[in-house]
Amino acid sequence: MAIPAYSEQGHSVQPFSAVSAQSQRPKAYEDTGPEPDHALTPGSALPLSVAEVCQRTDDDLDPPVPPAQQHAVFRAYRMSERASKAYQVDYLINPQVGGDNTLRNLWPEPYHATVWNATAKDALETRLHGMVCRGQLDLSTAQRELASDWIAAYKKYFHTPRPVQTVAVIQRAEQ
Repeated sequence: MAIPAYSEQGHSVQPFSAVSAQSQRPKAYEDTGPEPDHALTPGSALPLSVAEVCQRTDDDLDPPVPPAQQHAVFRAYRMSERASKAYQVDYLINPQVGGDNTLRNLWPEPYHATVWNATAKDALETRLHGMVCRGQLDLSTAQRELASDWIAAYKKYFHTPRPVQTVAVIQRAEQ
């Protein structure tokens, strides 16, 4: 089922529908992570060009998510305040590749509970930004792959079944 574009905070936003919105809310997200619930977080991006995206540095300094939005994300995922301390509210499609700051693009990402955590996703985001800006990957493909299954994208672009520990150092050297 396609999700129509809408406007939020004065920006035209295009949600992604690469994954069926048929999934049910997990009883306890902390037991099901590290993938977002695509019914809650399908991913959403601003209509930016490659030139606009590549003007942004990929220094992994995503804009901070205001506390009210963080609480809204944790409530939507039915997470307790105590459990939420092990998670960061992250962008499914990161701003460095055009992701927006709407609730449709925010999800609770584990810090350390699994190897598929914030560190691994940050490395993927850095790699995809570099590939887009070097003309090796289409921007819409990078956005779609982050939105649909970031772990599969990691495996595809790092050619490994598990996260690489030294990935941040490798990525910075490639840029």
